[in-house]
Amino acid sequence: MMKIKKVQSYQNLDRIHAYNAFWNQLNEEFLKEFPGALKLDMLESGYIGDAAYPFGHSVSHYETGYYKEMFEKVKQLTEFA
Repeated sequence: MMKIKKVQSYQNLDRIHAYNAFWNQLNEEFLKEFPGALKLDMLESGYIGDAAYPFGHSVSHYETGYYKEMFEKVKQLTEFA
């Protein structure tokens, strides 16, 4: 049986967008310094924040499946490194 997710928007979207823009700038600077760095892109994964996260709902903590998929991708990236 598939569990239906209740999706709720965050209140502070302007601040979240500003933080994401800053983080993207940091990523760009890192890739300038290390152009051969391996990249892990989870932007299109479709996972959302997990309201049931043990330490409280946060924009930086996702559903359990996100971490499982990310771990598999890290394993794939490092197998050939």
